[in-house]
Amino acid sequence: MSSSATVTPSPFAPDTATPVPTAGPSPTQAPPCSTGKIVFSSDRDGDFDLYSIRPDGSGLTQITNEPGADQQPALSPDGQQIAWNATRQNNISDIYRAQADGAGVVRVTDNSQPAEGPAWSSAGDRIVFTGWDDATSAFNISTMNVDGSNKSRLTTDEVNRYSPDWSPDSKWITFWGLPSGIDLTTEIFIIPVAGGTATPLTSNSFDDRSPAWSPDGARIAFESGRDGNLELYIMSSDGSGVVRLTNDPPDDIDPDWSPDGKCLV
Repeated sequence: MSSSATVTPSPFAPDTATPVPTAGPSPTQAPPCSTGKIVFSSDRDGDFDLYSIRPDGSGLTQITNEPGADQQPALSPDGQQIAWNATRQNNISDIYRAQADGAGVVRVTDNSQPAEGPAWSSAGDRIVFTGWDDATSAFNISTMNVDGSNKSRLTTDEVNRYSPDWSPDSKWITFWGLPSGIDLTTEIFIIPVAGGTATPLTSNSFDDRSPAWSPDGARIAFESGRDGNLELYIMSSDGSGVVRLTNDPPDDIDPDWSPDGKCLV
Protein backbone atom coordinates (compact mmCIF):
# COMPACT_ATOMS: atom_id res chain seq x y z
CA MET A 1 0.00 0.00 0.00
CA SER A 2 1.75 3.12 -1.18
CA SER A 3 -0.84 5.89 -1.38
CA SER A 4 -2.04 7.91 1.58
CA ALA A 5 -5.66 8.57 2.48
CA THR A 6 -7.25 11.85 3.46
CA VAL A 7 -10.42 11.39 5.49
CA THR A 8 -13.23 13.73 4.49
CA PRO A 9 -16.10 12.79 6.80
CA SER A 10 -19.47 14.38 6.93
CA PRO A 11 -19.41 17.18 9.52
CA PHE A 12 -21.13 16.55 12.84
CA ALA A 13 -22.33 19.60 14.68
CA PRO A 14 -23.95 19.08 18.08
CA ASP A 15 -27.42 20.46 18.53
CA THR A 16 -27.09 23.74 20.44
CA ALA A 17 -30.76 24.69 20.47
CA THR A 18 -32.41 25.15 23.87
CA PRO A 19 -34.40 22.00 24.68
CA VAL A 20 -38.14 22.52 24.76
CA PRO A 21 -40.17 20.26 27.08
CA THR A 22 -42.55 18.06 25.18
CA ALA A 23 -45.22 15.61 26.15
CA GLY A 24 -44.54 11.91 26.09
CA PRO A 25 -45.30 9.89 22.97
CA SER A 26 -48.92 9.41 22.09
CA PRO A 27 -50.33 5.87 22.00
CA THR A 28 -49.83 5.81 18.23
CA GLN A 29 -46.15 6.83 18.43
CA ALA A 30 -43.44 4.33 19.26
CA PRO A 31 -40.67 5.64 21.57
CA PRO A 32 -37.16 5.85 20.04
CA CYS A 33 -35.43 2.52 19.43
CA SER A 34 -38.49 0.48 20.40
CA THR A 35 -38.93 -1.34 17.10
CA GLY A 36 -36.86 -3.84 15.14
CA LYS A 37 -34.70 -6.49 16.78
CA ILE A 38 -31.26 -6.99 18.27
CA VAL A 39 -29.24 -10.06 17.29
CA PHE A 40 -26.60 -11.24 19.76
CA SER A 41 -24.55 -14.22 20.93
CA SER A 42 -25.08 -15.90 24.31
CA ASP A 43 -23.88 -19.04 26.12
CA ARG A 44 -27.02 -19.23 28.26
CA ASP A 45 -27.73 -22.76 27.00
CA GLY A 46 -24.24 -24.21 27.39
CA ASP A 47 -22.37 -22.96 24.33
CA PHE A 48 -22.48 -19.75 22.29
CA ASP A 49 -25.50 -19.54 19.99
CA LEU A 50 -27.28 -16.67 18.25
CA TYR A 51 -30.47 -15.09 19.59
CA SER A 52 -32.72 -12.18 18.69
CA ILE A 53 -34.66 -9.94 21.03
CA ARG A 54 -36.79 -6.80 20.79
CA PRO A 55 -35.27 -3.55 22.11
CA ASP A 56 -37.64 -3.66 25.10
CA GLY A 57 -36.28 -7.07 26.14
CA SER A 58 -39.27 -9.11 24.96
CA GLY A 59 -39.50 -11.73 22.23
CA LEU A 60 -36.29 -13.64 22.97
CA THR A 61 -35.78 -16.16 20.14
CA GLN A 62 -32.96 -18.65 19.67
CA ILE A 63 -31.62 -18.59 16.09
CA THR A 64 -28.84 -21.21 16.07
CA ASN A 65 -28.37 -24.41 18.05
CA GLU A 66 -25.21 -26.14 16.89
CA PRO A 67 -22.05 -27.47 18.56
CA GLY A 68 -19.24 -24.93 18.64
CA ALA A 69 -19.37 -21.18 19.19
CA ASP A 70 -21.62 -18.94 17.05
CA GLN A 71 -20.49 -15.35 17.66
CA GLN A 72 -20.25 -11.79 16.30
CA PRO A 73 -23.55 -11.70 14.36
CA ALA A 74 -24.29 -8.88 11.91
CA LEU A 75 -27.69 -8.21 10.35
CA SER A 76 -27.78 -7.33 6.66
CA PRO A 77 -28.95 -3.78 5.86
CA ASP A 78 -32.41 -5.01 4.89
CA GLY A 79 -32.67 -7.13 8.05
CA GLN A 80 -33.28 -10.31 6.06
CA GLN A 81 -29.95 -12.10 6.60
CA ILE A 82 -27.32 -12.65 9.29
CA ALA A 83 -23.59 -13.13 8.90
CA TRP A 84 -21.51 -14.42 11.81
CA ASN A 85 -18.44 -16.48 12.67
CA ALA A 86 -18.62 -20.00 14.06
CA THR A 87 -16.25 -22.83 15.00
CA ARG A 88 -18.19 -25.76 13.58
CA GLN A 89 -15.47 -27.67 11.73
CA ASN A 90 -11.94 -28.53 12.90
CA ASN A 91 -12.22 -25.86 15.61
CA ILE A 92 -11.43 -23.17 13.00
CA SER A 93 -13.59 -20.06 12.85
CA ASP A 94 -15.45 -19.53 9.55
CA ILE A 95 -17.93 -16.92 8.32
CA TYR A 96 -21.50 -18.22 7.92
CA ARG A 97 -24.62 -16.66 6.43
CA ALA A 98 -28.33 -17.47 6.91
CA GLN A 99 -31.80 -16.00 6.80
CA ALA A 100 -32.63 -13.83 9.81
CA ASP A 101 -34.55 -16.70 11.41
CA GLY A 102 -31.58 -19.08 11.06
CA ALA A 103 -32.86 -20.97 8.01
CA GLY A 104 -30.68 -21.73 5.01
CA VAL A 105 -27.25 -21.72 6.70
CA VAL A 106 -24.35 -21.37 4.24
CA ARG A 107 -20.65 -21.51 5.11
CA VAL A 108 -19.07 -18.56 3.29
CA THR A 109 -15.35 -19.09 3.96
CA ASP A 110 -13.50 -22.31 3.29
CA ASN A 111 -12.15 -23.41 6.69
CA SER A 112 -8.53 -23.13 5.54
CA GLN A 113 -7.70 -20.18 7.83
CA PRO A 114 -9.61 -18.54 10.72
CA ALA A 115 -12.05 -15.79 9.69
CA GLU A 116 -14.23 -13.70 11.99
CA GLY A 117 -15.96 -10.36 12.62
CA PRO A 118 -18.15 -9.99 9.49
CA ALA A 119 -19.87 -6.69 8.60
CA TRP A 120 -22.12 -5.94 5.62
CA SER A 121 -21.70 -3.24 3.00
CA SER A 122 -24.62 -0.80 2.79
CA ALA A 123 -25.77 -2.43 -0.45
CA GLY A 124 -25.72 -5.87 1.18
CA ASP A 125 -23.58 -7.33 -1.61
CA ARG A 126 -20.18 -7.47 0.15
CA ILE A 127 -18.89 -8.58 3.54
CA VAL A 128 -15.77 -7.28 5.27
CA PHE A 129 -14.04 -9.52 7.81
CA THR A 130 -10.74 -10.18 9.53
CA GLY A 131 -8.85 -13.35 8.62
CA TRP A 132 -5.53 -15.01 9.32
CA ASP A 133 -2.77 -14.21 6.82
CA ASP A 134 0.11 -16.69 6.69
CA ALA A 135 2.31 -14.22 4.83
CA THR A 136 2.25 -11.73 7.71
CA SER A 137 1.45 -14.13 10.59
CA ALA A 138 -1.36 -11.79 11.63
CA PHE A 139 -5.09 -11.19 11.24
CA ASN A 140 -5.74 -8.75 8.39
CA ILE A 141 -8.83 -7.12 6.83
CA SER A 142 -10.43 -8.45 3.63
CA THR A 143 -13.68 -8.02 1.72
CA MET A 144 -15.63 -10.59 -0.32
CA ASN A 145 -18.94 -11.16 -2.05
CA VAL A 146 -21.65 -12.59 0.18
CA ASP A 147 -21.07 -16.03 -1.36
CA GLY A 148 -17.34 -15.91 -0.48
CA SER A 149 -16.09 -15.13 -3.99
CA ASN A 150 -13.99 -12.20 -5.18
CA LYS A 151 -11.91 -11.76 -2.03
CA SER A 152 -9.83 -8.60 -1.77
CA ARG A 153 -7.28 -8.01 1.02
CA LEU A 154 -7.16 -4.43 2.32
CA THR A 155 -4.40 -4.67 4.93
CA THR A 156 -1.13 -6.61 4.83
CA ASP A 157 0.25 -5.71 8.23
CA GLU A 158 2.36 -7.76 10.62
CA VAL A 159 0.11 -6.83 13.55
CA ASN A 160 -3.48 -7.98 14.05
CA ARG A 161 -6.44 -6.01 12.65
CA TYR A 162 -9.91 -6.58 14.14
CA SER A 163 -13.62 -5.63 14.04
CA PRO A 164 -13.91 -3.98 10.62
CA ASP A 165 -17.00 -1.92 9.83
CA TRP A 166 -18.15 -0.27 6.58
CA SER A 167 -19.00 3.40 6.27
CA PRO A 168 -22.60 3.91 5.10
CA ASP A 169 -21.37 5.12 1.69
CA SER A 170 -19.25 1.93 1.41
CA LYS A 171 -16.12 3.97 0.60
CA TRP A 172 -14.28 3.44 3.90
CA ILE A 173 -13.66 0.71 6.44
CA THR A 174 -12.73 1.30 10.06
CA PHE A 175 -11.02 -1.25 12.31
CA TRP A 176 -8.81 -1.46 15.41
CA GLY A 177 -5.37 -2.84 16.14
CA LEU A 178 -1.87 -1.98 17.30
CA PRO A 179 -0.17 0.80 15.31
CA SER A 180 2.97 -1.35 15.10
CA GLY A 181 4.64 -4.35 16.67
CA ILE A 182 6.32 -2.22 19.32
CA ASP A 183 3.16 -0.45 20.52
CA LEU A 184 1.32 -1.63 23.62
CA THR A 185 -2.13 -0.04 23.15
CA THR A 186 -4.63 -0.40 20.32
CA GLU A 187 -5.98 2.43 18.16
CA ILE A 188 -8.80 2.90 15.64
CA PHE A 189 -7.97 3.27 11.95
CA ILE A 190 -9.73 4.03 8.67
CA ILE A 191 -8.80 2.76 5.20
CA PRO A 192 -10.36 3.28 1.75
CA VAL A 193 -12.25 0.29 0.38
CA ALA A 194 -10.48 0.95 -2.93
CA GLY A 195 -7.12 0.43 -1.20
CA GLY A 196 -4.51 2.71 0.28
CA THR A 197 -2.84 3.52 3.55
CA ALA A 198 -4.67 3.13 6.86
CA THR A 199 -5.00 6.41 8.76
CA PRO A 200 -5.26 6.43 12.58
CA LEU A 201 -8.31 8.17 14.04
CA THR A 202 -7.14 7.83 17.65
CA SER A 203 -3.68 8.14 19.18
CA ASN A 204 -3.19 7.85 22.93
CA SER A 205 -1.79 5.56 25.61
CA PHE A 206 -5.05 3.69 26.21
CA ASP A 207 -6.87 0.97 24.26
CA ASP A 208 -9.45 2.18 21.72
CA ARG A 209 -11.45 -0.63 20.07
CA SER A 210 -14.66 -1.84 18.39
CA PRO A 211 -15.51 1.08 16.06
CA ALA A 212 -19.03 1.30 14.61
CA TRP A 213 -20.18 3.85 12.00
CA SER A 214 -23.36 5.81 12.61
CA PRO A 215 -26.02 5.35 9.90
CA ASP A 216 -25.41 8.89 8.60
CA GLY A 217 -21.64 8.34 8.42
CA ALA A 218 -20.86 11.41 10.53
CA ARG A 219 -19.86 9.64 13.75
CA ILE A 220 -18.11 6.53 14.99
CA ALA A 221 -18.94 4.86 18.29
CA PHE A 222 -16.20 2.92 20.05
CA GLU A 223 -14.99 1.55 23.38
CA SER A 224 -11.99 2.99 25.20
CA GLY A 225 -10.08 2.56 28.45
CA ARG A 226 -8.90 6.16 28.49
CA ASP A 227 -10.84 7.02 31.66
CA GLY A 228 -9.89 4.02 33.79
CA ASN A 229 -12.13 1.22 32.55
CA LEU A 230 -13.79 0.46 29.23
CA GLU A 231 -16.57 2.94 28.45
CA LEU A 232 -18.45 3.90 25.28
CA TYR A 233 -17.58 7.04 23.32
CA ILE A 234 -18.47 8.69 20.03
CA MET A 235 -16.31 10.85 17.78
CA SER A 236 -16.65 12.55 14.44
CA SER A 237 -15.54 10.32 11.58
CA ASP A 238 -12.26 12.22 11.29
CA GLY A 239 -11.39 11.38 14.92
CA SER A 240 -12.27 14.79 16.39
CA GLY A 241 -14.91 15.73 18.94
CA VAL A 242 -14.65 12.71 21.26
CA VAL A 243 -17.59 12.50 23.69
CA ARG A 244 -17.91 9.99 26.52
CA LEU A 245 -21.33 8.32 26.67
CA THR A 246 -21.17 5.89 29.61
CA ASN A 247 -19.72 6.01 33.13
CA ASP A 248 -20.21 2.64 34.78
CA PRO A 249 -18.05 0.49 37.10
CA PRO A 250 -18.40 -2.55 34.76
CA ASP A 251 -16.87 -2.43 31.28
CA ASP A 252 -19.12 -1.17 28.46
CA ILE A 253 -18.02 -2.67 25.13
CA ASP A 254 -18.91 -3.46 21.51
CA PRO A 255 -21.32 -0.61 20.65
CA ASP A 256 -23.69 -0.71 17.68
CA TRP A 257 -26.19 1.81 16.34
CA SER A 258 -29.93 1.60 15.84
CA PRO A 259 -30.88 1.99 12.14
CA ASP A 260 -32.12 5.55 12.76
CA GLY A 261 -28.91 6.56 14.56
CA LYS A 262 -30.78 7.64 17.70
CA CYS A 263 -29.66 4.86 20.04
CA LEU A 264 -26.70 2.62 20.82
CA VAL A 265 -26.74 -0.92 22.10
